Amino acid sequence: MFGLFKKKVRESEQQQDVHLGMILFEHLDNYRLEDALKRLQNYWDIQTEQLETDDSGAAFMAEGMSVTIMNMNIAIPLQELEQAASIAYNWPSAEETIKIQRSHVIIAVLPSLKSQIDRYFLISKIVESILSTSVALGVYSGGQSLLISKQQYLNSMANFKEHAVLPIDLWVYVGLAKFEDGCAGYTYGLCYFNKLEMEIIKSELNLEEIYELIINTCAYVIQNNIAFKEGQTVGITNEEKIRLTISEGLLVQGMSIKLVT
Repeated sequence: MFGLFKKKVRESEQQQDVHLGMILFEHLDNYRLEDALKRLQNYWDIQTEQLETDDSGAAFMAEGMSVTIMNMNIAIPLQELEQAASIAYNWPSAEETIKIQRSHVIIAVLPSLKSQIDRYFLISKIVESILSTSVALGVYSGGQSLLISKQQYLNSMANFKEHAVLPIDLWVYVGLAKFEDGCAGYTYGLCYFNKLEMEIIKSELNLEEIYELIINTCAYVIQNNIAFKEGQTVGITNEEKIRLTISEGLLVQGMSIKLVT
């Protein structure tokens, strides 16, 4: 039953109806639901209602959204993780770590009238609660090709709680590349917020500067629900004016926003 449900959830995710998070574990006896829900309540002030549990997982309501947690006592197939691991520059040991995972947990926030950012906040808080109360390896978000270490996930969520900094690195993959004619960057995941992906092409900025610019611009777009138009400008400071163009993507599929630096 859960195999069929998992298939349907993934199909829905491709249509951007469901947001998924998968937590990787080395052992089969991987976490205690009651500990995670207690942290969700005490640390994030989120109450759960209509809780139903069995050995296969749990289902409940939280902040007006329907959540399903599925316990999968099998490893995620390596071929599904290898591509994400190969580009996970934020997790240098990812390619070795995925080889020792033996089970995983799928968290799904189902369609609702809530906004995408509300759903992303909820699933991130649930994932953080499980990570904080278990011995997990990391988190996989297949739609965004994101493979994130446990420590990075916890650090980003702690930064969000303390400083209200959106955990964009948990929601959007930022790719970086260096070519003979300059550095480049691109996003993969803004489409889940119904936004065009972003690209920086042939820039004189270094990779660190490109990363910061993209992350900050993504946060601005997501938090304020911005839809850029051709010819507009954006800047982190009042003095900074970066021109925007819209055209066919060079490093991503479909149309993209180009930040002309």
